[in-house]
Amino acid sequence: MKKSAKVLGLGLFILGVCFVGGQTPQNYIYTSSGDLHGIEKLITRKDIGGVQIVYNWKALETSKDVYDFSVIEKDLNYLTSLNKKLFIQLQDRFFEPQAKYIPEYVLKDKEYTGGLIPQYDNPGENKPVGNGWATQQ
Repeated sequence: MKKSAKVLGLGLFILGVCFVGGQTPQNYIYTSSGDLHGIEKLITRKDIGGVQIVYNWKALETSKDVYDFSVIEKDLNYLTSLNKKLFIQLQDRFFEPQAKYIPEYVLKDKEYTGGLIPQYDNPGENKPVGNGWATQQ
């Protein structure tokens, strides 16, 4: 019984320290690459800590093992100038049948077996089933 009380007490202490030492949550705006200047008025609000931007894999890896991060660097520099943070999301799934934004070699090289698998989305009652692609993991 004493051991259980000690373990419970230690757990509550650790939990309390985590809450005291935590930071205030921040709001982020979600957008696609290339849309930053169009939403600058939102980004510069005091309650916005930064922006989550979706980058598709194909735009960053132009061919096998050849990377171009210039668009991320441009967005990071812009957000840094506004004193905002950048949260990067690498897109590996797509919600439209024609969207296959992964590097060409992943689609064509035999070792990747086509690179994509179909995905389906059930958006809710009385709405049509959506479909697109997910990168094979």
